[in-house]
Formats: sequence, structure tokens, C-alpha cells
Amino acid sequence: MCAPAVIAAAVAAVATGVSVVGQIQQSKALEKAVNAQSEQRADEIRDKATAEMFDRTVESFQRVGEQRVAGAERGLNDASRTLQLTNDAILFDYNFDNSRTLLNTENAQKARVAETNSQLARASRPTALGAALQIGTAGLKGFSDAGGFDKKD
Repeated sequence: MCAPAVIAAAVAAVATGVSVVGQIQQSKALEKAVNAQSEQRADEIRDKATAEMFDRTVESFQRVGEQRVAGAERGLNDASRTLQLTNDAILFDYNFDNSRTLLNTENAQKARVAETNSQLARASRPTALGAALQIGTAGLKGFSDAGGFDKKD
């Protein structure tokens, strides 16, 4: 007489177990996707900073070259104090801009990590205890619904 209740309990427990396994797999897939997206974003941030700094280096060399040509046209040599001050100003701008790029890159990476952690926090994965309680509760409910706790005369 208890057989239908036992069967109902087993079916409910197995169905819940399958559901929990699905939740775990879905959570793992979400974590993998979030981490892959985060790594892609890290590469983009790094590539942008590298490109900016490379472009700035090329621009600085061009500016120094232009100043040397202009100085030569005015009769100044490379040891000229005026030309040296101009080169120092170009170098100062170069270093300042690169420092700003590095700071922006660092802040963008911190924001990326915070966003990744926020997304991962939403990827809830049942704990072993939580899964066991879900399965046990489903089994008891199935047993109860099938009349397993009803008193028999």
C-alpha cells in the first residue's frame, strides 16, 4: 500500500536531482562565458593602451625631428639650449600622457574585475547541502502527496 507513495517520492527526488544538476551545469557555463568575456575585455583594454602609447611615441619622434629641422634652418645645432628645452618639453608631454594612459588602463582593469565579480555573483550554484535539502524536500513532498503519511486502518 505504501508502494505508490514510495514511487512518487523517488520520482520527485530524481526529478529534483536532475534539476539541480542542470542548475550546476548552467552556472558553470555562465561562469565560463563571463570569464571569457572578461579576458576579452582585458585584452581590449591592454591593446588600446599599447596602441595609444605607440602612437604617442611616433608622434614624439616626429615632433623632435621637426624641431631639429626647424633649428637647423635657424642655424642651431643639437647642443643648442633652445632646442634642448623644446625636446625636454616634448619628452615631458610624452611622459605625462603615458602616465595618464597607464592610470586610465589600471582603472579600466579594476572596473572590469568588479563587473566580472558582479556577474559571477549572479551565477548561483547550489551547495551540496542545498541540493540535498531540495532533493529530500521533493521526495518527502512526493511521498506525502501520494498519501504515504496517511494513517491506514
